[in-house]
Amino acid sequence: MSASSMVTDVTANQPNVEDAGRRLVVLWQDPDSREIEPIGILALESAVYSFVYLERVSDIASFQPLFGFPDIRRRYTSANLFSLFAQRALDPQRADFSRHVEQLGLPADTTPWEQIARSGGRREGDTLQFFPMPVRDGEVISCSFLVNGIRHLWAKAVTADGMEFHLTQSEVEAALGRLQPGDPLSLLPEPTNTYHSSASLVVDGSTTPLGYLPHVLCEDIALLGDDAVVAVEVERVNGPDAPWHIRLMARLTINADSDFSFFSGPSWRTAA
Repeated sequence: MSASSMVTDVTANQPNVEDAGRRLVVLWQDPDSREIEPIGILALESAVYSFVYLERVSDIASFQPLFGFPDIRRRYTSANLFSLFAQRALDPQRADFSRHVEQLGLPADTTPWEQIARSGGRREGDTLQFFPMPVRDGEVISCSFLVNGIRHLWAKAVTADGMEFHLTQSEVEAALGRLQPGDPLSLLPEPTNTYHSSASLVVDGSTTPLGYLPHVLCEDIALLGDDAVVAVEVERVNGPDAPWHIRLMARLTINADSDFSFFSGPSWRTAA
């Protein structure tokens, strides 16, 4: 079968618990609309790196193929992490490397792959981000995530659970400062969100908003049945010296029926 005729659901070979963090959703942010779109899957399996586009990129009018990956209908493989993605990891020779990996909760001998999986691979002015695919172990699905949008909380009114919050930066800092690893967090829908109606706030035990659940998870979370059990807890909190996007790391755990999975359906079919 030719590459151009192959279409695969991204969940067809869903990783087991031993493969945690070995498949990353590649996200692209439209420079004009600022909309963040899933555009591909980056994987590390049996010491081979691969990248494949999602079929949906053909419907994104402003999207152009990534540098080094011109053919949307091809599955790219390599013995090394592709340079376009590897350069989003911090060089171990940099003076701030040790502090950076410590803030990510990673060991000093961490790999570039582990760095981008943990940090999201963001770079100033760049359009790419990465998100680890949640992993199923029996009836439990889990993933770690960076709480998004923390620094935007005091720039607007935030509505959660019927309450409207007008937070100051010092109030957000105080809330972050009270957190400890293992503390329970909650998800609250924010239906008044002007960007995404499915947005979910991450709040602490006092219902103080701390930021947002990554949008790539929100639509699937909204589809969970009433019998699903969703738990969120603090995994790591960094101080004010850390970049905003890595200030708070959390762990999402879901007990759900076997027929539920993240990132499934027509919009997640791969193009090769």
